[in-house]
Amino acid sequence: MSLPLIRPEQGELGQVAKAIRDTLQQGGIGLIPVETTPALCANAENASAVGTLWKIRGIASEGETRPATALHVASRQAARELITKVIQISPLQSLLIDRFVPGGVQLAVPISDERLPTVLESIGIEPGVADENGQLLIRVPSHPLASLLLEICDFPVVMTNARAEDVAQPTTVEQALDRLNSAGTGDLLGTAAAAEPHPAGKASTTVRLELDGSLAFLREGLLEERFVRGQLRHTVLFVCTVNTCRSPMAAAIARNLLPEGDPGDVPIDIRSAGTTAMAGMPATPEAVKAMDRRGVEMGSHLSTPLTRASISNAWRVYAMTQSHLEMARAIAPPGTTVELLDPAGADVRDPIGSGQSVYDQTAEQLSVMIAERFAELGLTGATTA
Repeated sequence: MSLPLIRPEQGELGQVAKAIRDTLQQGGIGLIPVETTPALCANAENASAVGTLWKIRGIASEGETRPATALHVASRQAARELITKVIQISPLQSLLIDRFVPGGVQLAVPISDERLPTVLESIGIEPGVADENGQLLIRVPSHPLASLLLEICDFPVVMTNARAEDVAQPTTVEQALDRLNSAGTGDLLGTAAAAEPHPAGKASTTVRLELDGSLAFLREGLLEERFVRGQLRHTVLFVCTVNTCRSPMAAAIARNLLPEGDPGDVPIDIRSAGTTAMAGMPATPEAVKAMDRRGVEMGSHLSTPLTRASISNAWRVYAMTQSHLEMARAIAPPGTTVELLDPAGADVRDPIGSGQSVYDQTAEQLSVMIAERFAELGLTGATTA
């Protein structure tokens, strides 16, 4: 007999979450949507329930290779608390968690054989349930139903995708249920619920939080490694008027001041722009010479206009004058940090039209100000782009 599929109406999501919670509490298995694929879920404290979950996936005996089940928690903070029981989170790993949790990233946390029993006991699960190959698997789903379920469960929950290893990922709970029924394992389910949005039909992307603070992509799924790494950078943007004197000098000095970082540091991109700049203009010869005298490589700079797009990607924006500050803030998205470069609040004089000595003085001022700002940000171990 086929298991009826619960389809919550608007406003009933909480009731459905409670029904699934009750099923799990009683040792049953749930089938629910998450943002990646339809997922089987079980009470991780209940060894019999975990065994049933594996049977539904087609693993009949303990001797067979079992699919990975990840510990699913309700919030980013809950994930952080679990991870810090095992490792110290690096700045790069912290940024990954901030930007991609909750969501389609599964975290693999390395754990030694010595520490594993203590950590698993604190969670309330047996070895082999949410750990494999010396790592603990943790995920925070963003799907509304899964999130509600985890919020109201007072026991640990593990989930795994609802498919056989040799078939494509289902994209709906209905499709997953049909496949399980066809395989003869659907009758082992306790509750199945469908709710929008539908899963993407791709597994989560598994990222290992290495002990040296770096990241290792073990499996690409919903999110490509190139995209994720592209989001794990900080951009510091310097702003002046036409982007041929002060801000390109500031950018060159900033790149020179950033030391080589550790594997767990967040890479830093240094950029510059001008509030009234025309695209493609080179730095002034005096600015280039001022950098040469300081042993700083200016590079093949070409001017860039300040736009909402360029400022929206910035971690910190430093303006040369009060007027630059006001213009940058006027187009910056809410929450963007835009400040005067000078910590004392003074303008940096425009050297355009002045002699080389003024450019050299400006370069010295910029160097001191940038060093102070970087010290405020703790950028003693950042990496250049």
